[in-house]
Amino acid sequence: MIDELQAFIDDHGINHFGADEIVRARRWNKLLSPDRDLWDNVIPALTIADCAREALGAPVRCASGYRDSRYNGVLPGASPTSEHLFFRALDLQPVDPTLMDRFREIMIALVEYARSQGVDARMIHYGTFVHVDVGAAEGKPRGSRLSF
Repeated sequence: MIDELQAFIDDHGINHFGADEIVRARRWNKLLSPDRDLWDNVIPALTIADCAREALGAPVRCASGYRDSRYNGVLPGASPTSEHLFFRALDLQPVDPTLMDRFREIMIALVEYARSQGVDARMIHYGTFVHVDVGAAEGKPRGSRLSF
């Protein structure tokens, strides 16, 4: 599954994030397997993340991507309706924590741009990471047309 997901991500022009990091359950140190019909959901958030990484000019880590309900249930503070369950959300952090303020500002600008294009994008800064999700609201564009 990882090789197929990586090829899918590569086909969408994502340069800075790999399949293994967006499906890794870090607390369990294992890879989760999102259903194939969820894969399209992550591309808009990955597109924003990839652009942010490029603009930052420094490595950015995906701290959390896809979560199945079992894994989501063991994470303190995780919502039972989390967008991570639908592969629409990423939690991101610059590898160098001193770059967080700059990274947050870049993410704000990218999410504002996406929203100006009619894409349902949201960002929350949680201090040590930035959460971004795209395309959750019914009737809103899911972000498949998102390009920077």
